[in-house]
Amino acid sequence: MISKELCTYTEERYFVSFDETTGAFPVDELIGNPVRLKKMLDTQTSQMDNCKPVITGTIFGKRYSVLAMAFIDLYISRGILLDLAPKNVRIVLRENGGMRYEVTPDALYDAQQLSLEQQRTIAASFIQEHLLPLFGAIAKETGSQESHMHSLVTHNFFQVSMKIEDAVPEKKELLKETLDFLLSIYEVRKKSGELYEHVYRLYSDPSGEKSYVRNHCCLSYLLHKGNKEKCCGTCPLIEDSSR
Repeated sequence: MISKELCTYTEERYFVSFDETTGAFPVDELIGNPVRLKKMLDTQTSQMDNCKPVITGTIFGKRYSVLAMAFIDLYISRGILLDLAPKNVRIVLRENGGMRYEVTPDALYDAQQLSLEQQRTIAASFIQEHLLPLFGAIAKETGSQESHMHSLVTHNFFQVSMKIEDAVPEKKELLKETLDFLLSIYEVRKKSGELYEHVYRLYSDPSGEKSYVRNHCCLSYLLHKGNKEKCCGTCPLIEDSSR
């Protein structure tokens, strides 16, 4: 049984719940049904003042990275492995193009009860059967660049990993092994055909607080008439002095 504390934690931090809502979009349907995918994306576009579809697609990548952060956090910090195969995840639309994520209750595993091979198989499924085809379908529909979308996910792999290491330093080795494995199978090609390198610059502000700088902008500032003061603190479009 999933504890109330875990439900509260995942809902408040990552917008992840373990229930089912009427009107949600199952990820396996979005991957296999262009009509359903278009319906969801059109709704999000309308929620964001009918912005250009490329903005909708790119911002989707950034917002979806929250689910990836939850995956790493629960696995490292709590020993809970989420099986995020497409059939186990549903997207619920919120206001302003936002999303929350429903995970099937029986898709949670005690990692200690699984072999390393079983754990790796489940983790690989999230990358190869879920993120890659879903983002590919969204890029095709919106004109966004797949490598940009995926970069927003792996950037947050690094961001959340840094926070986890500070919180549970005794898990540092497991964290590194997990991150190395995920990145090794996360093969994304740029528009040029070259493989995208998941490498990010680490920035330290004057107070010593550290963060990784993204390689690509999520384009959310374009929802504010191109005002770069609305850029995220990790955006590559702004100077370090403005972070």
